Amino acid sequence: MTTRAYGIVRTDLAGSAGPHHVEALRAFARQGGVDLRGICAVVGDHDFALLLETLEASGISTLIVPTTEHLVGGWADRFRAVVDVQTICPCELLRRHSASDATIQE
Repeated sequence: MTTRAYGIVRTDLAGSAGPHHVEALRAFARQGGVDLRGICAVVGDHDFALLLETLEASGISTLIVPTTEHLVGGWADRFRAVVDVQTICPCELLRRHSASDATIQE
């Protein structure tokens, strides 16, 4: 089964490296056989709540980001409530929180 993914690049954090980060996400998906459905290059995290609400319904199982810094402000944990989060640098898969994780955090 092919992983369906979506990418986020925060251009306010990436600066002039933004296009490089976008290409790195595409290359990662190609090399890993990931079905990358799209990449959102955004300034800030203003649209993250809307994106969060649509990922699961869209069949997305993984969110790909250049680094965890692109999900500062608690967004990594919020996204991990519904999808896995894959970072490129370092290359690390942060698994979706299980139901037992949510119970422990409450």
